[in-house]
Amino acid sequence: MLQIELDLATVQTKEELMQWLRQNLDFPGYFGGNWDAAEECLHDCCVEDITIDLLNEGDVSEELEGELVSFEKVIRAFNNSGEIQITIVREEEEE
Repeated sequence: MLQIELDLATVQTKEELMQWLRQNLDFPGYFGGNWDAAEECLHDCCVEDITIDLLNEGDVSEELEGELVSFEKVIRAFNNSGEIQITIVREEEEE
């Protein structure tokens, strides 16, 4: 299982989130930087269960709030389609 952290104090825009996905989930160079491409790349690249720890959620920018909703929708669709699972853990859930 792969465990990675998404620090919302440093990732503040959709572009930064897409770059984070590219780097942390080893998306290919042709990744288009949009949600449809992200969902396709998840299916092509994920070979093990992944846990994403959301850090500093209280620092999320207004711009990124809506993108996080889209991000979670893509993760739910991915989880519903196969055996490999991606889990998003919020700081509050850990306590």
